[in-house]
Amino acid sequence: RSWLPFGAAPLMDAQRAMGLVRQMAGSSALPRLDKAKIGFMGFSAGAHLTGHINVAWSNRAYPRIDAADDESCRPDFAVMVYPWRSVSNPPVSEPPSGASADNVTASTPPTMLIQAEDDPVHSENALFYFLALKQKGA
Repeated sequence: RSWLPFGAAPLMDAQRAMGLVRQMAGSSALPRLDKAKIGFMGFSAGAHLTGHINVAWSNRAYPRIDAADDESCRPDFAVMVYPWRSVSNPPVSEPPSGASADNVTASTPPTMLIQAEDDPVHSENALFYFLALKQKGA
């Protein structure tokens, strides 16, 4: 899917996965899974994707395929471990369209952030995302 803009294909996959897991929750496939307690977790670039689905869940990034796409793709909670490229603030300077911290709202899922200060991935990603969550009351 190289013709898609940066980040579009992983977001489509994440949204689809959330719908499929919610659809299967409570069924014979996943009988003990509560469909109201499904989260999303990622490390580094995966944490970037986690931040992206945290703020881009209200509209599917692809056309409806089946009933799984009628399920919510909003995570009930999220864990972002040393997120990559999540802010438009220097020194990271991701464009605002791809900077999940710039798109946080009060509806953004509760998010746990994990970051080591000496990590080569800029700690500003987690810091500014945290500040966005606090400022928006998420």
